[in-house]
Amino acid sequence: MTAVANQLCVFMEGIEGKMSDVQLEAVKVHIDTMKLVVAQKMAGDGGKPGEQLLKGLDAVIAKVAS
Repeated sequence: MTAVANQLCVFMEGIEGKMSDVQLEAVKVHIDTMKLVVAQKMAGDGGKPGEQLLKGLDAVIAKVAS
C-alpha cells in the first residue's frame, strides 16, 4: 500500500496545471490498485503479486508520460 501511495504522490507532484483526462485515469488506476491491496489483504511488499502490480503501475505512468 505504501509503495502504491508513494508512486501516486510522486506522479501527482509532477503534474503542472490542470490534470488531463489521461492523468486522471492514471490516478484512478492507482486508487483501484490500493482497493485491491486492501481487498486481498496484501502485507509487506506483497510478494510476486505486489511486484506485478507495481510494474503495471510503472507502465501506466510511462504511457501517460509519453
